[in-house]
Amino acid sequence: MLDWTWSPYVAAFFAFRNIKMNAKISKDKKIRIFKLNISEWNKLPRYDKFFPTWPNVSILNALAFGNTRAVPQQSISTITNVDDIESHIQDCGL
Repeated sequence: MLDWTWSPYVAAFFAFRNIKMNAKISKDKKIRIFKLNISEWNKLPRYDKFFPTWPNVSILNALAFGNTRAVPQQSISTITNVDDIESHIQDCGL
């Protein structure tokens, strides 16, 4: 499972939280924030079983009951059976 957020500010916080002020970032260490178009992603076919099945990434927008951090983080999650989510999403043309 991979956590996402609706807020670009929360995403930036987590992306940069371990970087010290005025720190030089080496070329091999990259900080990335991804944007996923949920409307387009949800148009793709879904499968109701994880294994065995075709590669799948599903978006879970669960309620925040019992999770006090979920509301301020505006969190959503993805559930997948693929190792490389980034490449899979790119292969789907999104």
